Amino acid sequence: MNPAILELATRQYGITQSDLQSLTGGHFSYVFEFTKNGQDLVLRITPPNQDVDLLSTKAILAWMDYLGRHRAAVTRPVPSGDGNLIEIATIDSDMYLCVVYEKAHGALAETLSFDQWNGRLFEKLGRAVGRMHALARRYRTAEIALARPSWDQITNCFNPGYGLDPSQAAILKRKTEIMQFVQALPRLPGDYGLIHADLHLGNIMVDLPEKAVTILDFDDCCYGWYAMDIVMTLFDFLVVYPVEDKASFAGNFLADYLKGYRQETDLSRFSIEHLPHFLKLLEIGIYTQVYRSYLAGQADTWVKKYMAGRAERIERGLPYVELDLSDYSR
Repeated sequence: MNPAILELATRQYGITQSDLQSLTGGHFSYVFEFTKNGQDLVLRITPPNQDVDLLSTKAILAWMDYLGRHRAAVTRPVPSGDGNLIEIATIDSDMYLCVVYEKAHGALAETLSFDQWNGRLFEKLGRAVGRMHALARRYRTAEIALARPSWDQITNCFNPGYGLDPSQAAILKRKTEIMQFVQALPRLPGDYGLIHADLHLGNIMVDLPEKAVTILDFDDCCYGWYAMDIVMTLFDFLVVYPVEDKASFAGNFLADYLKGYRQETDLSRFSIEHLPHFLKLLEIGIYTQVYRSYLAGQADTWVKKYMAGRAERIERGLPYVELDLSDYSR
């Protein structure tokens, strides 16, 4: 990237370019790690982008900072030398957004082998999400401008911003049906609030020796049903890992996960009852997102695994996974 941008960014945090080590996985952002005063940190520099603006970034950082101050398992943003959670570096009228976060230790959840997961770790994961949702119920933004939108007002996995071609008429019909059903559900404070909204295994860090879980990347956070965060993680497990008996795995996962979740906050009967509907909305939403790349033969391994037989299952109205909901209600 432009060295002048790096110079402006590093100056704000009292470091030099030689302190930085480049990291992968920043999507369209540039990501670096460094150590300062014995603390491992990550610098993210986001170039001008239509999907990321200053106001939305401020709103996301305000939420992450609140979570971090209240002991949630997140990567808390770190202020610059001037005490700002976000700094702006401008070159040739282009505005780059610079943010520093605490570095999470461990490995991305999606890189763990299946035998490294167990009930204790599922419980830890559930407790981390439960803590986040408990804090969401109390969170109030200091400024109206920093309020995040609802899930159906922005593009995300539950609400893809584009459609399918006419050859997918049967799936389009299913998509319309489930979208209308979910949008009509009551948005009660106990069930609906600020959520992560992208809680797949690539956004969860696991430190196995410490038995610790850290939630990453809040760029898609929005208002939605808390159950949406729960189903996304379960959803991804069933794609990433070669689980033969998916219903049995889902049952065991949710039992352990909700045991941890309920140590921090309750999950209503309403949320439990609608887990299959949120799963179906997500299933069709992700199908919509990856359909074009899959059709063009440009799909990665995750997409190929997910899309195998997927169209037929959606057309037939089959559940994403069979769940015995009586096991989780109380």
